[in-house]
Order: sequence, then structure tokens, then C-alpha cells
Amino acid sequence: MNRFEFLKKIKFGRPTVGGVIFWVVTAALAVGVFVFANNLTQCWNLTQLPGVAPAKCGLAASGGDQPIINAEGTPLAVEALPTAPVAAPEVALPPAWDGASRINILFIGLDARDIGQSGPPRSDTMMLVTIDPIGKTAGMLSIPRDMWVNIPGFGYSRINTAYSSGEGAQLPGLGGARHEDRLPVHWRSR
Repeated sequence: MNRFEFLKKIKFGRPTVGGVIFWVVTAALAVGVFVFANNLTQCWNLTQLPGVAPAKCGLAASGGDQPIINAEGTPLAVEALPTAPVAAPEVALPPAWDGASRINILFIGLDARDIGQSGPPRSDTMMLVTIDPIGKTAGMLSIPRDMWVNIPGFGYSRINTAYSSGEGAQLPGLGGARHEDRLPVHWRSR
């Protein structure tokens, strides 16, 4: 006996008018509930949430730290950096490495800007490497460049704009080994 033999025994009768009306009304109600719930969650304004509501909600952006969103829902590139300089907090140098503590290194790959473009570069690649000298192990984490985060002093934006915002505002501690005069000859771009 075939295991799908029971399917041949199932008989469907002609649908009744009441049954068709029931399923049409049920489908219409399901679509209506979905649209209502979707609009409620996208246009929520009863509590303060990070990010910007879509343009269809009819809400004006309240803060200057919020990005401008285009029709596809992605933030537009902001040409002008903040007018007031953002002061970085004074930080004392960390103590000298003891030879046993874990080491964390952030590698940043910057985009190559065209000659016509101005402004600091964005970080297109971010890799966090951790090294444990005691256990002789290492780990690596790739950070997605489009991750939406709160950048202190600049508001919410994609994480790949954090480097360019800090570099453009001339915050201390940025730059690192990316400057060509600090790189070995075989690393320099041509």
C-alpha cells in the first residue's frame, strides 16, 4: 500500500456561498490587521525610540542629531559636519602592558575617495582582533559597516561614519597608521 493512498480518498465538495464569503472576509481582516500593526510599529511616537520614523508617518525629525532618510529607508550622506567642534574627553594613557593581559586591536580599512570628493574617508572594513598571550589563542570579529549605532556626540548613524565624523571634527586619537608617511613602503597605495 502506498503511503499517499489516503490522499485519493479525500473528497472536496463544491464550496458554498457562505464558506466563500467567510474566507474572503477572514483574508480581508487578516490583511487589515497586518497593515494596522505595521503602521503602528513604524509610526510609534508615544515613547522616545532611537532612529527616525518613515516619511509616511508625517512626523518631522525633532533632533539635529538624526539623519535624513530617503525613500528606500537608508540615510542620506550628510555633507556638512557639526559646526560646533566636539571636544573629546581628556583621557590618561593606560598603564604599560604587563605581558599577560589580553590585547584587542581594531583594524580599519578606509574607502578611497575620488579626487573630486572632499572630506574624511569612511571606514568600509572593521575587524576586531583579540589576542590572549596566556592561552596562546586569538579571535577575530568582523563588524558590519551598515550597523546602526549611536555615535557619541554625533547621534545615530551607520557605524562606518564614526571614523569620518571624528576625523572631520578633528578629535584627538584618530588617524593611526593610515597616513602614508607612517606605512612601510610595500604597504603604500599606488
